[in-house]
Amino acid sequence: MSWFVGECNLNRNSYENSNNDLNNDLYFKYKGEEKNVMNIRYNENVYTVLLNGTIYNKDEIKVQLQDLGFEFNIEPDDIESNDIGSDIEVLLKGYIYFGKDIVKKLNGVFSFAIWNNNKKELFIARDKFGIKPLFYTVIDHTIIFSTKIKGILEYKNIDLILDKQGICELFGLRTSTHFWIYTI
Repeated sequence: MSWFVGECNLNRNSYENSNNDLNNDLYFKYKGEEKNVMNIRYNENVYTVLLNGTIYNKDEIKVQLQDLGFEFNIEPDDIESNDIGSDIEVLLKGYIYFGKDIVKKLNGVFSFAIWNNNKKELFIARDKFGIKPLFYTVIDHTIIFSTKIKGILEYKNIDLILDKQGICELFGLRTSTHFWIYTI
């Protein structure tokens, strides 16, 4: 099973050991299939996209975006097995056009992170039912996020604190109305 963990320093300090050759403000590691991570250049901007899951209505969104003039480089035949690459490209271009409202248009089971290197902006979200979970915390001016809690627990100085609203959402089976955008 694939999952990811990432961190982004909110004070603009670079990571010397970043595994992302297009920017140094975001550090991540992906456990699983490497094709679930992409660095994409689009209109003089650089994005890093991490996706865990599947977007069921990607074809519908892709057609909508093509009608708006977006071109797609990744065809399903180019991707092995589950064509996650086309999911990532549709997700990114949908985010570029719709902004954070892309989450309202997505149908599927997913958690994702999109890093906009030019704006120094991190957008993280998950599916509305939390089938693919997304955990996060902020420690020492660094946001740490992961699709598995063990990804966060690997870090030093982690204090485990219950979030009352999160518990209510979990036990009440309510959908989350929270989006997280961090600009550094």
